[in-house]
Amino acid sequence: MDDIESITFFGIFVSIVFSFLVSMADSFLKGLDKNQVIEVAEAGGNKYEILYTLLSQPQKYHVALALLKWLSIVSAFALSFPLLISLPKIVPPIVIVLVFVLLVELVPRNYSYPINTNALIKLLYILRPVCWLLFPIILPMTYLSRFLVRFLGGKNITIDSIVSPELLETFVSVGNRQGDFDVEEHEMISRILGLPDKVVREIMIPRTDIVHLEAKSGIDEILRVAIQSRHSRIPVYLDRVDHSHNIIGILHVKELLDCWSRGKTVDLEQLVSSRPPYFTPESRKIWDLFQDLQSNRLHLAIIVDEYGGTAGLVTLEDIIEEIVGEIQDEYDTEEQVECLQISSDIYSVDARMNIDDFNVFFNSNLEVVSVDTIGGVMIDHFGRVPEKGASFQIDRLKLSVLEADNRRIYRVTVDQKISNGTNLTKLNEEFYD
Repeated sequence: MDDIESITFFGIFVSIVFSFLVSMADSFLKGLDKNQVIEVAEAGGNKYEILYTLLSQPQKYHVALALLKWLSIVSAFALSFPLLISLPKIVPPIVIVLVFVLLVELVPRNYSYPINTNALIKLLYILRPVCWLLFPIILPMTYLSRFLVRFLGGKNITIDSIVSPELLETFVSVGNRQGDFDVEEHEMISRILGLPDKVVREIMIPRTDIVHLEAKSGIDEILRVAIQSRHSRIPVYLDRVDHSHNIIGILHVKELLDCWSRGKTVDLEQLVSSRPPYFTPESRKIWDLFQDLQSNRLHLAIIVDEYGGTAGLVTLEDIIEEIVGEIQDEYDTEEQVECLQISSDIYSVDARMNIDDFNVFFNSNLEVVSVDTIGGVMIDHFGRVPEKGASFQIDRLKLSVLEADNRRIYRVTVDQKISNGTNLTKLNEEFYD
């Protein structure tokens, strides 16, 4: 065997080994363990940045690895071609094909192996400059592959299909610790990530708090309700508001004032006939409702329960507040503020405050399946609507009824100074068994 054949065999060997390593790397990235990703993300620093680049643009790395693998395969076959002259005609191609099938396809697909964080980071650091060098090829190949996938009716790999909300929350927390986000931005992103899991029932205005008008109301009554409520849209009903079939439309106060200012007779039933209510079940996801309201250019939805009764009402503002936080306008009074600080350790809380929001605000761990609000927690504990001043302790918090009547609780005081070692889990089992 002369020097040229030795160099040729060495080139083929290098191509096969390189193809094997590239295939193993590609298989690893496709089956990336979420727990390993979180481990790297929580480490922060440059590791966090390079990993997020991979997860936000996964196709770029897969295209780079595919190009490297096939360049190696083509190189091996090109180098083996001259050997056809000196060896039996059928031996070199078959041998090389079998070796490539074994090392480039079968072994990477079937070989499961653990990889530590450092190995993952080293692999990503190697791939990044390769992606830069191959960028003129990767970019058109990426767009062409996406087009062909869509053309064939498939779905492209996106960050949504790889990264879970929990992993995104980890990235946001790391970014917050590193100063990439301020507190408000961190809270807003966290609310957005939690929005797809929330249902309408958690944020709706309950039926007892809905401002509404009876269809046969006179102009004086209509104007009084509109001025006192300061709402721009008001549901209109026939006979009773508790059944959704009785709600016949939504009054736009702007249209009412336009009609009244022109001296026309105000027929409320006729005025709302062109504004039918939009109904949605209380179990619907908030994000789905938000998209529907946007596409239908609506600002308000009537929430119905499983029996067809009116459960409540949700506005676009309610959904937006789930993202940006409470929006206070010039008409909001202190009584309408959800959580008002009275002293350093005592807060006045709206009884309609959602339990999840309460837990976040007070760093508590209150969980009740049967109710959604802090007022519901107190009613569930006492077994009735408690009178003003009734209280109980849970963990380090003392909850007391601040405002109530014989039908419902309006506001609750929360005292954070109480700390008597009460076990939260034990109390939950006693209260909500």
